[in-house]
This record gives sequence, C-alpha cells and structure tokens, in this order.
Amino acid sequence: MNSLLDSHAVSSQATDKPHNQLVQQMRIKHQELLAGLQGKKKVRVVFLVLHENTWKADEVFQRMLADNFFEPVILVVPFVTYDGSTEISPSRTLEVQNKTIAYFLKKNYRVYAVANENASHSVTQIEELSPDLVYFSCPYPEASDTFFGEVFKNYLSFYIPYFYMIYSWDGDASFYNTDFYNSMLRTYLPHKVSYDKALEVSSADSQQWFLSGYPSCEKLYTKQIEQNAWHNASANKIKLIWAPHHSIFEHVKPNLGSFLFVAAYLKDIAVKYQDRLYISFKPHPLLKSKLDDHPDWGEEKTNAYYQFWQDSGFSQLDEGEYLDLFLGSDAMLHDSSSFLIEYLFTEKPVMYIDFKNSFQEQFNAMGLKAYAACQIAKNINDIEHFMMRLLAGQTELKPQHHSFLASDIYPFYQDKLPSERIIDDIKDVLGASREQ
Repeated sequence: MNSLLDSHAVSSQATDKPHNQLVQQMRIKHQELLAGLQGKKKVRVVFLVLHENTWKADEVFQRMLADNFFEPVILVVPFVTYDGSTEISPSRTLEVQNKTIAYFLKKNYRVYAVANENASHSVTQIEELSPDLVYFSCPYPEASDTFFGEVFKNYLSFYIPYFYMIYSWDGDASFYNTDFYNSMLRTYLPHKVSYDKALEVSSADSQQWFLSGYPSCEKLYTKQIEQNAWHNASANKIKLIWAPHHSIFEHVKPNLGSFLFVAAYLKDIAVKYQDRLYISFKPHPLLKSKLDDHPDWGEEKTNAYYQFWQDSGFSQLDEGEYLDLFLGSDAMLHDSSSFLIEYLFTEKPVMYIDFKNSFQEQFNAMGLKAYAACQIAKNINDIEHFMMRLLAGQTELKPQHHSFLASDIYPFYQDKLPSERIIDDIKDVLGASREQ
C-alpha cells in the first residue's frame, strides 16, 4: 500500500475531540439504525441528487448494481436555492430537475423524483422509499429541509464530495464541522490534505471520515472514452473547453469567478477563430441561476448567451456529464475548483483564469499544488497568448503537472480504485461480507 493510504490507518487512530450534542445524538442514532440492519441480506440505498453536475458517485452506484447486497435507486429532489436563502425561479428548478431525470433515465437507472411525472415514479417523502442508507450529492441546503436536514438526522447517510475539497478559509469549519458533516455515517474524502483537516477541525468521531480517493475520476485515470462528446467539431479544429465558475458575487466566498470579465471576449474569440477553434461552453450548474439574479444580466440575457454557444455551429453548450468531453478535448480554460484537479488527469494543456488574484487565500495545500501545475491567466493578454500557442500546435505541459499527478493523485488509483474502497468500507460498516 502506498504512503498516502498508509496514513489513513495511522490517522484514524487520532484521539477524539470533545463532541457537541449533535454528534453524541447521532452516534446513538447510528448504533440503533445499524443494529436494525443486522442479518439483512439486501439494503436499499437511496441516492439523493439535485442536479446532474454534482453527481460524483456513478462508479459507486454501478458497483452497487452489480452487488446482490445492495438495491440502489435514484431520487431526484428539487433544487430550490443556491445559498440557503435566495430562491431559484420555478422555471429554473423545473429545468434542472427535468434534465437530471433525463440523465439518469438514459442510464437505465431506477429513478424516482419529487412531484415530477417525468421520472419512473413520483414520490413526496423519502419515507415512501424505505431507505436503509442515503447518499447525499451536496452538503448544502439547496433542497428543502424535508430532503436535507430531516433526512441526514434520521437515516444512515454518507457523502462523497461533489468537488475536490481544495478550498480553505476561516478555519475550514464550513467544510468539515457543520451539522451535515457531523451527522454522516461516513464522508469519503479525496486526498490526504482534506482528511487531515477533517480530523483537526470536525467534532465528529474520527471514524466518520474515510480517505478513499475520488471515485468520479476513475474514468479519467483509465482514459477510456465511451462516446464522442464533441458534436460538430471537425478533426482539424482545436477542441477547447471553457468552464466558468459560478462565484460572480464579490462578497461571497468562494470568490473566483471571472465570467463577468471574459464573457464577451471569449464570445468574440469563438467568432474570430471559428475556422480553427471549436469551443465547449461548460458552465458551473449554479452560474445560470446567479446570472438570473445579477443586475447586469437577468434571465433573458442569460438565456440568450447560453443559446449562442448552443446554436452557433462552431461551439456547443455542455451542462451535464463531462468525462468524455474532457477526454476528447485538446485543452481547457477555466476558473473552477474541482476542474482544477480533474482536468489534470487528461495530461493536456490547461489555463486557470485568476484575474482577481484571490486564489492563494482561498485554497489549501492540495489546491495550491494543482494551481502550480496550470498555466495562469492574470489578464486578457495571457488568454490570447494561450490561444495562439494552441493554434500553433504548442501543447507542452509544465513539469509540475506530471509531478503532481505522480505524487498526489495517481497513488489512489493504482492498487485499488476509490469506488472499490468505498464499497468495501460500507459493507464493513454494515456488517456484510465483502464476498456476498
């Protein structure tokens, strides 16, 4: 076993810190619920999902489908707020839910949805599905409490982060010491930096955290393309992904988003180089709702901008699954957090837009290493220079790109895949035989 994973066995023995009342209550609740599962030959696992883009558990779901011990099902719940208070417009909520339902139906998964007849089955309460175990796709109250707090405080629940856990600010309590995290039976973390920080700041028992690696990147590691995700891109064009983050409001962290600074410029670039460049516009799923609320944008302007990328003929709009998109691309331009590490797997040129010079104060050591592996844009001229190098066939990577993957990422995929570790651990916790 490599040293990164050896550290899990050592760190998990860390002395527990004083527990708050919720942690004590959840410890008792977990023991009661686990006792009720003893002797069960099959457990039903309900995967709560708000939108397709935060679905990072497909590899785990697939393994559960192949294992007679599990009965996994999808429950698509309405995405109603992006910050716990600002309501999403009903049209956006329905748009997101319908796209997410269609995504899972295309995979031939068993799909339930809340008050939506487009799914295989419609439900109003999670109790109707009688879950033994619940997976959460998001740790924030973006759904109603009926499908958030009321669930994780009453069911055995686990979480696989939908982003690569590279943020760091204000002591990191918001990432590791909330009611959500302290109520999980397990949270499966992608790297050692996040695992150590969780043990340091969380009130939860140390065994509630598990260092697994990131299962959603298994396909990027093996580099197996399942289907062509580039709809109309001809072979002689550079296939570039532009993936803007949602953080366009200055007063809220994370504060990374460069969209407002580069939106018009990149649209002009797409038109100017349309004979040589084909761009996938891959926005964060929260960006559209935040642009709806922005005083300089609004729903009409936002829809028109998205429509341009979908209809131009020399670009495409991608709002869903992206692994094949990444693997089939030639390069990426972005200001995302998860993509900062995920796209490095492709071993292709990538530029990170950091106009705000705010990166180092918002990211942990893992994020800073990934940042150092990218080419950095501090202004429009840097982006233009990156484009010219791509069009000239210059695709050299920084040495830090290769070294970061070799030292901090690939060890999690070499002896056993993250999804295998997660399945083995869940069965251990539930008292099931791994060979069942």
